[in-house]
Amino acid sequence: MKVLLTGARGGVAACIAAAIAKDPSCARSSAIILHDPREGRERALVNADIEASGGVFARADVGEDAPSACARVIRSGSTALDVCVSPHCGQVLDAAMIASSGADVVVHCDGGGALSQACASAEACARIRGSNATPMFALAVANAITGTVFIDTGIAQSKTLYEALRPSSTAMLAEELTSSDAAARDEIQAALHWEFLRAHPETRPLLGITGSDMSKCLPGNNVRDVEAPGTATMCALVAAVAVSKCRAAMGGAANAKRLREADQWTHVEALALYRPDRADAHLAPTSEKSEYEALPSGDAAADDANADDEYEAFDTQAKLFGYDSLGKLREMYVLVCGADSGANDACIAAFAAIGVGNVDVFGSSGDSERFVQRECAVDDLCGIDDLASYKYNVVVRTSAYAEADEIIAMAREVNAPVIEISSDVAGSCRLRVGARAAAMSPRGAFVGCMDSFTANVAANVAAMEIVRVAQGRPRSAELVYDGAGVFPVPNVEEQ
Repeated sequence: MKVLLTGARGGVAACIAAAIAKDPSCARSSAIILHDPREGRERALVNADIEASGGVFARADVGEDAPSACARVIRSGSTALDVCVSPHCGQVLDAAMIASSGADVVVHCDGGGALSQACASAEACARIRGSNATPMFALAVANAITGTVFIDTGIAQSKTLYEALRPSSTAMLAEELTSSDAAARDEIQAALHWEFLRAHPETRPLLGITGSDMSKCLPGNNVRDVEAPGTATMCALVAAVAVSKCRAAMGGAANAKRLREADQWTHVEALALYRPDRADAHLAPTSEKSEYEALPSGDAAADDANADDEYEAFDTQAKLFGYDSLGKLREMYVLVCGADSGANDACIAAFAAIGVGNVDVFGSSGDSERFVQRECAVDDLCGIDDLASYKYNVVVRTSAYAEADEIIAMAREVNAPVIEISSDVAGSCRLRVGARAAAMSPRGAFVGCMDSFTANVAANVAAMEIVRVAQGRPRSAELVYDGAGVFPVPNVEEQ
């Protein structure tokens, strides 16, 4: 699978490249071409890009050309994956450029241009497709609290992005998602699709809204949050869904007849995560630096890092879920336990990306150091003796692991939140969240190990729940990812 990623602003493109690189089978059979239509210095990485990448980039990369930096980092993390920078950076993609790339999939990410440019790229893909229905087109974009993936597989009945956004298609999709027999998840997708259309000037007329109504958002959200840059969690979540859907399509799973207008879209949200009730939660802490200049240590890198604001690496997230919550995350100890090394490593990366200061792994870990935020202290060789003194704020179990039963029971004795991840169907997962055993429904079965992209989805949804714990808003809930979105199971009461 040769993937052409256009748009390197934020973290979606970097997270897609990292997700492919971290999956051994995918890396061996894939190639990535990195493209960005912005000119010259406009492509330089900024702090928001570093944070959104969730550990792919380091703060030392600020100022470097985004596509070049991404290619360098991904090559260093995977020798099996072929990565290169497009010779057409600084130019808007056209059909000739796409055709010459030989790409099987073109993914339009944040920074690839306006939605109208995404439509143009999608139409270009449709014009140059051969008998094998490639190149496919995907849209993968994220802001602070929502993310969207759209995929045009090129098969019969699959619409291009432009066609899917036409008034008739929008009306048909709304009818499908809000019919009298629509499931609760469809209602959520309908609300998120409305939010997606409202967020783009080109599609707002489809909603028939004008004036002050154009600034209205979903309940619990506000315009400032919606327009904020994508967080590392949302970028990684969108990236995992996008790669999973593209891989399924390339494998032939998409050749079945498309049943509904809505099947090409997947919307995800932050599950009412941000904006805790206290207004002062978002006030940046005052500096407590001494008026006297510290003596240099002799380690230039360490001195530079210490000179930076300690919150700078998580600035976007701190403004969203609160500086006081970020401070609690930095002091937090999270235990990840299970025999699924891929899922455990996905949790390490996801928890480090939100600012968790300490992650211990009890069970199995494969390669926990690649693309992980450096501010997190990771012990991936935690043994049973290390658990004798219970110190964990949250426990996450990624697979059926009998040796972890005792530590799970201990966590519930002290009412510490427990997140249990199960997966009995390929490409889907279920998360049970809660501190009280009585509030929990029976744990689902776990068959084998999750594929790496489903594990990434589960890990980042778990990360959102850990932020709730830091905000003092833990809950009992059951969350499901089935390839079509992330949905709370009804009738599971919050604590």
